[in-house]
Amino acid sequence: MTDREHYVDVYTHKDVALILAIFLMNVGDAFLTMMWLSRGGREANPIMDFFLDISPTAFLFQKCLVVGFWLLILLVHKTFRFARIGLYASLVVYALLMLVHFGSVYFE
Repeated sequence: MTDREHYVDVYTHKDVALILAIFLMNVGDAFLTMMWLSRGGREANPIMDFFLDISPTAFLFQKCLVVGFWLLILLVHKTFRFARIGLYASLVVYALLMLVHFGSVYFE
């Protein structure tokens, strides 16, 4: 029996694709949120609303920096069960969020 929870510095194409998909959906969420705001919508997250008040660039920078940082942390710990759950949960949450964004554009 082998212990599957260990640190590795080898990443498969699947690992890279997963991280890239989550990060790109995060960027898409940011731009679609800014589109929503330009149509009169409101940002529900008070922290993100604070960065939007500073500037759209600050909003995008903060969103990419924080999500990118945590994705790297999860990637480094990818063999640990909790990190795998976090990565796949992030993928599902962002996929659902993209559906909500596209639905709001389509049904508006």
